[in-house]
Amino acid sequence: MQAARDAQGKPRFDFELKYHSVSEVDSAARYFRDLIDPETGKLKRDLHADEEQWKRNERQVCRCDFNYWATRYARIRSRDGTLIHYSPNVAQRILHTLDSENELQQIAIAFIELKARQLGVSTDTELRVLHRAQFYSHVNAVVSSSDPDKSTKMAGMMELAFDEQPFYLQPEIRQVVGELMEFPGQDSAISIQHGAQFTGIARGTTPTVAHLSELSDYKNAEDLVDASLMRAMHDSPWMFLVLESTAMGRRNWWHRSWQYAKENWDSGRSRLRPIFLPWFVGTDLYPSETWLRARPMPHDWSPNAMVTAHAERARSYVKVNALLRRFLGEGWQMPREQMWFYEVEYEEHKAKQELNKFFQEMPADDLEAFQSSNISVFDAETIAAYHSATSARNPLGVYTILGPDIPDRLRVPEPRWDRNIAPINVRCTWGTGLPLDYCFQPVKWEGYSSDDGLGKLYIWEHPEETALYGYGCDTSDGLGQDRSVLEFMRKGDTYRNDAQVAEYAYDYTNAFDLWPFAMAVGTYYSVYREGMRRQVRAAIECKGNGEVVQNELRKRGWVNFHPWVRYDSARIQKHKAHKLGIVTVYWFRCMLVDWVTKALRDGWIDINSPWFVEEMEDWERDWDSQDMKAAYGGHDDRIMSLGFILLSLYDTEIHQGMRGLSDVRERIGGRLEHPIYSPGFQAMDIPADSPMQSYMYKPEDQESVISRMFKYGRADDPEERFEYSGEFDL
Repeated sequence: MQAARDAQGKPRFDFELKYHSVSEVDSAARYFRDLIDPETGKLKRDLHADEEQWKRNERQVCRCDFNYWATRYARIRSRDGTLIHYSPNVAQRILHTLDSENELQQIAIAFIELKARQLGVSTDTELRVLHRAQFYSHVNAVVSSSDPDKSTKMAGMMELAFDEQPFYLQPEIRQVVGELMEFPGQDSAISIQHGAQFTGIARGTTPTVAHLSELSDYKNAEDLVDASLMRAMHDSPWMFLVLESTAMGRRNWWHRSWQYAKENWDSGRSRLRPIFLPWFVGTDLYPSETWLRARPMPHDWSPNAMVTAHAERARSYVKVNALLRRFLGEGWQMPREQMWFYEVEYEEHKAKQELNKFFQEMPADDLEAFQSSNISVFDAETIAAYHSATSARNPLGVYTILGPDIPDRLRVPEPRWDRNIAPINVRCTWGTGLPLDYCFQPVKWEGYSSDDGLGKLYIWEHPEETALYGYGCDTSDGLGQDRSVLEFMRKGDTYRNDAQVAEYAYDYTNAFDLWPFAMAVGTYYSVYREGMRRQVRAAIECKGNGEVVQNELRKRGWVNFHPWVRYDSARIQKHKAHKLGIVTVYWFRCMLVDWVTKALRDGWIDINSPWFVEEMEDWERDWDSQDMKAAYGGHDDRIMSLGFILLSLYDTEIHQGMRGLSDVRERIGGRLEHPIYSPGFQAMDIPADSPMQSYMYKPEDQESVISRMFKYGRADDPEERFEYSGEFDL
């Protein structure tokens, strides 16, 4: 636009930019179409001044405002194949909002988008790529899908949208040569590539705009994307990069990329901003009016427990996601129509034995989206039930533990501490005369979807005086591969299941690092019973380096460990055990995995950790060794840890599962009207005067563990007793 001067010498533009309605734009498009000679494709006459003004206005407004251009001029194919105006749905408006936020902050638009199918994400992104190349100069864009056919389909979306625009919006010269859509007049181009090619995407060029779709299906994403495209693109306010896909299995490149972005975006360490778009934001599709007409919801229909649990999981996710709350509303709950849709689709996929795929396509949160591609020991319905149960119950507290022998590297950084919640202080005085004081410092927690479950203590149930607790311990080298885990369990009784009450897991904690955590949390759950404080049972795997944890605890007065015995003996006498701890030799591991697998399959244990359920998904049978273990790239440390304490507390008792009795369970308090069994109180065949009973202390008792060992030592001379006590063997 040329600026003139008014009488005072101030600049005056020939016209002001104006927004026009869809109907006005459609009328103008028809008017200008009639000015084109159908045979030559050129104007029949020169444009008048007002026509030139319209042309300049529309080009400038469309260039500055993507939404104006897309909703007025872009045409797309509807689901029934008709040509319609583009109208952004909820998922697409979420993406536009995030685009705007990044532009206002003058940072690159670089998104990794995990999505449900058919939300229109690919279509919307293709329009944004076309908009950049059509209205701006020096745009080097790359578009790619998982295979050549899908990439061609994506290119077709852009070609359709371009061809349907009036001539006054199109660049003067446009060429389509093979896999290149080029606008030479403004030195811009869109390259069409695919994820099955042998060379890296955009290798040898410097793209400023890129959209890669269906990344979970790429043949070699590490080289095609990480080593090629991501190295070629350089951050600037002008950069536009979208990597999007549905989930497809776990422990693959797409899953790892999503996890890294999710865990590191808030701290400013991830280049890509993670965006999860669940199925229920697609209110125009899930369900559509046509679907509801064919499957009307009965007036007296009420959702079953499975649907209710899924809806609650979705509500919990929206509650902690500020972006979704902005579009779905505060206090959002899943509409009944969507719950009805979910139940009908669920039943169909269940009948076809396709529940894994269903959960992958219809997740409530990103944790549910990544279904294991392995054949788990547990069926998809069991996994889904545990997922729903864990998502419905948030931890009562999430803590970092401070205290003696816990280095700074194993503490959550102070900026992430929650100063609004009172800490828990624990003093460990197990008769040694050297008290160890620990502090459970609360940390900020915004939901399971924003957490990785590592390096923090999660508590779902605080200790009760009438309950009995224990923990299983599995150690690692602390080098970021395997994980050191503490799983705390409340022993069940006549009226309640066994329950997972607390968990600590970290892949950078080795055996020498782990004992203070075991001491602190073990002491916290060592409740008073009849005026005495009872140490919880510690079932620590000692086959590897777990013996270090056990030995450090023994030095500091802990004595209640799993007694190692053989169960094929004529008489099982735990008080005569010559070893302590768990040793996962072949026969013991076989018994353990069968035990814990049955308990989880039959719902004997109330599981609260969603990361524990993830391990259940990877728990598969190894037919070569006739064993069960984690799939390649997965973990089973949590399962094994819980199995250690489960077996230790029940190995010589009759265990009667509880959840199978839900049909006779009273509604109030979940209690049984007629108790079925009464398990013994840690029945271990130990005489009352055995040293194993020394783990019972009165709070005021100052007698040292060593002096108790004197009493039950095998030597008569006090000095010999003292020396012997350092190797006290039960």
